[in-house]
This record gives sequence, structure tokens and C-alpha cells, in this order.
Amino acid sequence: GWKKGKEAERALLNIAQMAKNSEFDNDWSQTMPKPVSMGDKAAIIEYAASRGIKIPGLRNFDGDQELLKTGIDALGRVSKDFPIGNRLILSISHSLPSADFAETIGNHITINGKILRNKMITEANIKEGGIFASTSLEDVFVHEYGHVIASNKGNRGIEIARKACYNLYGRDFETEELLDFLRENVSVYSTTYSANKSGKMFYDPKRFKEIFPEVLAKNNSWPDEFTSEFLRLLKEMFG
Repeated sequence: GWKKGKEAERALLNIAQMAKNSEFDNDWSQTMPKPVSMGDKAAIIEYAASRGIKIPGLRNFDGDQELLKTGIDALGRVSKDFPIGNRLILSISHSLPSADFAETIGNHITINGKILRNKMITEANIKEGGIFASTSLEDVFVHEYGHVIASNKGNRGIEIARKACYNLYGRDFETEELLDFLRENVSVYSTTYSANKSGKMFYDPKRFKEIFPEVLAKNNSWPDEFTSEFLRLLKEMFG
């Protein structure tokens, strides 16, 4: 298999560390909770259900209803393009670390409730560090759906990116070159590498977990020929 040199290995580990570094922690101190009535929460749950999204409850939701609906709409669109065949679940939580905008496990997306309080503050926090494909709050939801796809269809980001580049440029990209391409044309975060449990790094394409999410996010706001070709190939996985 492919073996990285020490320089490339250090670079990838630095990217992973940078993404988790406390200097990129988010400041939510200026966000203020908003009152949301039980009736409004029930209406939002119904709104999501009409788009194929199950919300178990909104006890922790204290944000802008329109921002949440925008995220629900984005999930509705992307899940229609890439249906997983299982019910998509969406939750709002205030238990996530302040550095996290959201997390996804299987078909369950959990959004940090603080990001829904103030769009300007949220997008300023996303922009800080310059490592993401999009600074749009809407694309936090789109990004998370990329993890849902990977969970249901397999994390094949490297494979599809390589095919897309071959189709566009007529040649095979070596893995290091492909990662450089993704960093430059999608985002730094797209090439974040997940180490194994011991903290050591070894080459495993499935440990590049942010390619699907970041390509989807970029395509939603800043589509180009690469993201379009990548998603065309991704759709082939859905038959």
C-alpha cells in the first residue's frame, strides 16, 4: 500500500491537531437564549416531519426558529438528493463542547443549540481559523449529512475524489497530491485525519472522515466542477 514520508505524516497530524486546538474554540458568550413556546416547538417538529426528518423533542431549543427551519430545509434538500432509506433524526443539545458546531452518529444529527441563537456570531466562529469549506450556518447541517451518507454507504471519500479528478483531468492522482488538491480546492478540514485508538497514524482511506461532509458543504454554497463531478459519482452509489 501507499506509505507516507515523515513530512507528509506530520503535516496531516498538524491539520488534525489544528482542527481540535483550543485557539479555535468558539465564543458563545454574546449569544442570548430566545423564548420558544411549546406550540412553536410542536410546529417545528411537524415542519421537519414533512421533510422526512424526525425531531424527538425540542426541550433544549432556545434559538431563532427561522435559522432552525433553514437548517431543516437544507437537510430536506440534501437527503432528497441522497436518500439513505432510514429515518433521519435531528436533535438540539447544549451538552456539546463549545468547539463543536454539531456531531453525527449514524442517522442521528445533533446540533449545538448555541449556533442557532445568532447567525452573525455563529458564522464568525465558523470563519475563525479559515479551515472549513463554507462559513454558512446552513452548511453546518449539510456538512453533518455528509457523515450520515458515510455511515450508511461507506466512507469512500478518497476513492470518489480520485475518480472525480481522473474524470476531470485525465490522470491518476497520487494520494499525497490528491490530499493537497482537496486542501486547496475544498478545505483544510476536508483532509483531517482520524488517528487510531493508540494515537498513532497509519494510512487508511476510511480515516479521512471529513471529505464527504466538506464537499457537500462547499457544493451547497460554492459549487465548482470538482464538487459537481464528485456528487455525480456519489449519486451513482445510490443507484
